[in-house]
Amino acid sequence: MKPRQLFVIAIGLGLVAVAILQVEAWRSRGGTVQVFRATRTVQPPNTLKGAYEIVGIPANSYAGMTSQVPTTELERWVTSTPVVRVVRPGETITFDVLQKSAAPGPQIAPGMRAMGIEVQAAGAVGYLVRPGDFVDVLATVPDQTMLVSKHVLQAKRVLAVDQQYRLEDSAFLQRSTYSTVSLEVTPAEAEILEAYRGIVRSGFSLSLRGRGDLQQVTTPSFPVSELGKR
Repeated sequence: MKPRQLFVIAIGLGLVAVAILQVEAWRSRGGTVQVFRATRTVQPPNTLKGAYEIVGIPANSYAGMTSQVPTTELERWVTSTPVVRVVRPGETITFDVLQKSAAPGPQIAPGMRAMGIEVQAAGAVGYLVRPGDFVDVLATVPDQTMLVSKHVLQAKRVLAVDQQYRLEDSAFLQRSTYSTVSLEVTPAEAEILEAYRGIVRSGFSLSLRGRGDLQQVTTPSFPVSELGKR
């Protein structure tokens, strides 16, 4: 075989080797996987419809998140399922953001609204509050020249709590703690909660009512300045 022919063959083999290396490099990276990312804040129990974008992440990065992050094959379910906690802009959507698929979602009475408030363990009666319970909402707020603790709303039905779910072995697992409680309120009461949200000193608290106890009560509102006098 002539040297020129050998040279051409060598170049050809070299090009084939480069192509194989490029293909293997792509395979090692695994390409990309399409997932969902929030584009604006979404409050429970709303859905992500119109509030998300599809982004690509490296498949090798996704490999460790397959049980936590849904892909575009589930787009219809993801966009029609209520969220169970506040979703922030730029957040990658995970299964635990979304309500358990077997649950029908909170049923809101005609003319009523769902409103989420932030709570902590003590403020949620040690996490005893559950959907279907009735609670009073309390807050400590400025009142003229002093701080007072008062009932903001009474006998409001709990629609949902920030119970988070994740997909694992085709089953949803539920957490026992949460940071948000969604209440069924009138439009006027929703405005009241939003107004108080900006001035409460230590967040909202809930007091849990007994089953069937929906009676409105009159309270004097407790002045914080009286704490040392009783």
